[in-house]
Amino acid sequence: MKSDRLLAWCALSAWLLVCFALQGVLARGAAALWFPELGLVFLFALLARMEERDAWIAGLLAALARSAFSSEPPLVQLAGLLGFALLVLALRSSLEIGAPLLRGATGILCVFACDLWLYLACALRAYWARGSLSGFEPPLFGLLLVALSSGVLAFVAAPLLASLPGLGPLRSRKW
Repeated sequence: MKSDRLLAWCALSAWLLVCFALQGVLARGAAALWFPELGLVFLFALLARMEERDAWIAGLLAALARSAFSSEPPLVQLAGLLGFALLVLALRSSLEIGAPLLRGATGILCVFACDLWLYLACALRAYWARGSLSGFEPPLFGLLLVALSSGVLAFVAAPLLASLPGLGPLRSRKW
């Protein structure tokens, strides 16, 4: 591996940590209901322009970074973010997600799917701990609000996020 690509992977890790940390700090209280998934939108922006063989490494790094700020088990994070990467790659192969409207729509879909996975994993853990899901209602409206705000962020800022310093060797496609 060339040193510039190794430095780009280190920069990606640092930017992912910054995104997930900012999200953790800023999405508290009432803002959590509509605050976008900064780390997922950043990962989405990179996956749209990254080689397919590198997407799995990016998903792994994102899972490690998100696990530092999340209460979900790391294996759940890894499964969710690798599924997120697979969904982005599948949509990228059939749609031109470089176009702003498609980028926003696919961002909504991918973030909603990942957040729904994380919610279902949390619900299963609660079921195994208590033996029932009484009082556990799916917050589909909240998940949809977060996905919509993330889609708007992907629509507006994905090219900017993918152009952050240090990430040049990981990008292979133009917007």
